[in-house]
Amino acid sequence: MDAAPPRRRPPPSRYPRLLPYDLGLPAAQFGKHDLRAARDAIVERGSQIAANRLLGYLGPVFKWAAQEDLIPTNFVRDLRRAPERKRDRVLAVKEIAAIWRACDRLNGEASAKAYGRLVRFLLVTAQRKSEGALLKHGDILGGRWKQTTNKAERPHNLALPPLALQLVGRGGANALVFAGASGKLGGFSKFKKALDKTAGVTDWRLHDLRRTAATHMQELGIRNETIQAVLNHAIPGVGGVYLRAELEKEKAEALRGWAIELERIVGKRRAAS
Repeated sequence: MDAAPPRRRPPPSRYPRLLPYDLGLPAAQFGKHDLRAARDAIVERGSQIAANRLLGYLGPVFKWAAQEDLIPTNFVRDLRRAPERKRDRVLAVKEIAAIWRACDRLNGEASAKAYGRLVRFLLVTAQRKSEGALLKHGDILGGRWKQTTNKAERPHNLALPPLALQLVGRGGANALVFAGASGKLGGFSKFKKALDKTAGVTDWRLHDLRRTAATHMQELGIRNETIQAVLNHAIPGVGGVYLRAELEKEKAEALRGWAIELERIVGKRRAAS
């Protein structure tokens, strides 16, 4: 019997470049040491969440491979997850105003303008980037955005305030509201970097806009159940079942109130005297 070929490892200098889709070795030669090195390299780059997602993605794959005797054992479950720090970033009033104004000053292709409108729309509506980026004009009827697919896997209806509808504009039913040069909007990292530079605001993510909007709605005196409904979070207890019609009305009022406050923050509306 021929001796098994020597096991090859990528040199240590390659570890910082390891990515979830390019781990550098065939699965049969890939061991716990390699996965630990990949995880640690991602953590060293400051992305604990990405490191944990890597383990989460590989877990089912390696479980299946072990069951099919393609690998000796599923060692993914033996590696500890990296500690994650829950983000609590809420944009200050001055930051909100700076970002809003900078959205109009993004230079370049039409996609940059679409990105700027999307950022504003997400701030007004407190919705997720993925849902806003896939929004089509036909999803909005009578000023109401009907979400049939979203991350929560829960039907969601929102009566949009005038400020949000201005950002939507008009288009064919199947046309994306925030379209890129050739369909779905891309280049988010590039546009976000340009927006940060123009606004002079850093260390924030698009998802922080949801938290910011929710925080301001809370400061406006809107009850927590209504805010959670706007965010499309699950509402425990009987309230989530029997008060749906009332919640729909309150959601509309909450977004309208937040839009008015947002207009005041960005200078589109004078404060009441």
